Amino acid sequence: MYWPSPNDYASALVRHGSCFADPDLANGIVDYHKAGGVPQTITGNFACIYRVKGTDD
Repeated sequence: MYWPSPNDYASALVRHGSCFADPDLANGIVDYHKAGGVPQTITGNFACIYRVKGTDD
């Protein structure tokens, strides 16, 4: 069975408008690294967290 890699999740967040059904997430703003233009990842204990700020924040 195939499990998504952290790179798969980061790639999905780059085009987050098409990967989220929730309108707040689809229209939100993803935090990116200042250098490199990839989504900012917080990792630890087998988890990867990404911050998406909603349009109301």
